[in-house]
Amino acid sequence: MAEGFAGQRLLIVPQDRLRRGEALPVIRDLQVTHIGHFNSARNHFVYRRKGCPHFVLIYCLAGAGHCKYRGQTWDIGSGGLILLPPDEAHSYFADAADPWSIFWVHFTGHRAADYVEALALTGDSPLLEVPKEAAMQQAFEETYRHALDGFSESGLLGLTTGLSRLIGLARVYSSSGSARARRTEDRVLTSIRQLQDEPTRDWRIEELAAAAGMSLAHFTDRFHKQAGCPPKQFLIRLRLQIASALMQESGLTVAQIATQVGYEDPYYFSRLFRRHTGQSPRAHRRELGIHMS
Repeated sequence: MAEGFAGQRLLIVPQDRLRRGEALPVIRDLQVTHIGHFNSARNHFVYRRKGCPHFVLIYCLAGAGHCKYRGQTWDIGSGGLILLPPDEAHSYFADAADPWSIFWVHFTGHRAADYVEALALTGDSPLLEVPKEAAMQQAFEETYRHALDGFSESGLLGLTTGLSRLIGLARVYSSSGSARARRTEDRVLTSIRQLQDEPTRDWRIEELAAAAGMSLAHFTDRFHKQAGCPPKQFLIRLRLQIASALMQESGLTVAQIATQVGYEDPYYFSRLFRRHTGQSPRAHRRELGIHMS
């Protein structure tokens, strides 16, 4: 690997600190071992014939690079994140014409694989598009800052929680790699925003699917994967969130709140609220310390 890049930052957690971290709650679940940043890293090249003993996360802030893994070459541009599993041969290198600027983290831990699974990556598809470079860099800087205090226990905890947040942001901001998949995600996102803009409207899922240019089955499947639940369930949750806010911020009755969130029948609304929250609207408001008519 070529070293000495302009603006290079590189920190390695000492072995004795890693051993200490293995005995500490939270830290032992997700433990940073190496962390760094290279800016415009011309001639940057890494080859590991037997892989690395840790997970390797690389995020491209600008420029481009390439990764060879499992017989394929992955092109990584600005906003690209690649996650390589332990103990598998790989290489990665900066593009000759437009060398990448990257930050990277090596990590391990009892639950490291769970965090990787949360990114919804597979071993055969290790690349994720996260087109939020500024937000990702800020999260990295906040994480890196914790490595500058001599790797105290609080610093190790900061590294763990910082990496956890970084992984969470990557998932939140991620989009599919192919242009076709991104277009599909954009159409579903438009549907989600329509529901958020008009939650009390009497929506028909067939109408949303047609507007998105998809069959009902395909739309429902993609919506579920992207939003975490089917469209009808999403709309119910959205309405109940609004209802809960109205209970806290207004003196409206159950019937009035039901109407405001799209339900003409207050009894149906109450049953729905209880089914999804485990308590009636009145009980929910009493728990908030608010009297309800």
